[in-house]
Amino acid sequence: MSTTSQGFHLARFGDGRVLVEPQHGINPAADKSGLAEILAALREARAKTLFYDLSSITVIDAVYYRFLNQLANGCHALGVRMICINMQPTAACALAGEMREPPRFETAVGLEDV
Repeated sequence: MSTTSQGFHLARFGDGRVLVEPQHGINPAADKSGLAEILAALREARAKTLFYDLSSITVIDAVYYRFLNQLANGCHALGVRMICINMQPTAACALAGEMREPPRFETAVGLEDV
């Protein structure tokens, strides 16, 4: 897998695991095509687990949080477990301010913690 047209880098690394890394300056919520591309790639890879790397994301606002929940819903529909990893403290604080209900995705410090 490679970078999508919406600015996400996808990498497959065995046992049905896929890593998604958003590239700098992307706006994942600008339209639904980025979400659709990721889900199509997961389906094609017969993914079982999606690791969404948040290491380059400094703030998770309401729009980004909605995108992550929509992606998690899509993953659930495909039978894929979604885990956000490498969340920066600033993003965690911002995310905590946006949550009105538990997120639809899991979180872990890094790949080694799953």
